[in-house]
Amino acid sequence: MQPPVADALRQGPFPHALRTAIKARKLSLERLHQRLAAAGTPVGMSTLSSWQSGRRRPERPESLEAVTVLEDILGLPARSLSDLLGAPRRRGPRPRMTRPPRPVADLLALASPAVALTRQLDWREDRLRIVSAWDDVEVGRGSCVVGVETRLVLEAVEEVDRYVATFHGAPGTGLSGAVRFAALADCHIGRVRQDPTHPLIAAELLLGRRLPPGETAIIRFGVTDGSGRRETEYGRFLSAAAQHVAVSVHFAPDARPRRCWRFVRDLQGWPDQLHKEVRLGPFGKVHVVRNSVPPGILGIAWQP
Repeated sequence: MQPPVADALRQGPFPHALRTAIKARKLSLERLHQRLAAAGTPVGMSTLSSWQSGRRRPERPESLEAVTVLEDILGLPARSLSDLLGAPRRRGPRPRMTRPPRPVADLLALASPAVALTRQLDWREDRLRIVSAWDDVEVGRGSCVVGVETRLVLEAVEEVDRYVATFHGAPGTGLSGAVRFAALADCHIGRVRQDPTHPLIAAELLLGRRLPPGETAIIRFGVTDGSGRRETEYGRFLSAAAQHVAVSVHFAPDARPRRCWRFVRDLQGWPDQLHKEVRLGPFGKVHVVRNSVPPGILGIAWQP
């Protein structure tokens, strides 16, 4: 077994392990679909795609049987994929999502500096979870992201009185003095820290009171960027599942792109799991909206 496959099976999660095993065997989804059908456990290609992207998971008895057959087709040890699924989810009303966040190192290229920066503020991202996120992005002349306004619905996992937001600039750009956080509603700006060697800034957003576990808060804040850095995409990073995420990008009249597309990625720098062209609206806006969003990156990309 190839080391990447062994590591994926050991660490999970299921979508990553399945995707890694499929890639190692150099099998297309169509070929997997054909072999599963020949084994008497048919699975649609769209379902296979959803399994490996994390948008859906095998839960029905016939789906779990197909996972067992997949293990054989992919040359994997018995139950190596099945055990990553854990217990089946309950049907009916959704329980609150209590799984721990995915490590930032699984998502971002600048994970280590980001973690070090937030630790300066004594912050752990598992203290709060994002229930919903709305990002409104302004793109100005030269394809520069000049501002982002964010509204978050947060739920306390443990007693907490703040949230820490991180702004990631483009590699090779300086953000010192160019980036400003502003509290717009139901929060206040606390301490702000910047990494001296990477384009990263973290800011405390103080909630004004301590939230007990299970209580929610809604905050709104903005980030302005005067660094003049050229961008071709904006993504919302999620370390834990969220109920609702929306990203809207507004292009100034002199910044209209030639084309735009929505994307979903498991990790920063990885290929798009979703890549869907979208037309610019009459007001110069495009957006992506998703419900029941798994950990990963969701956003809008464009060609200037």
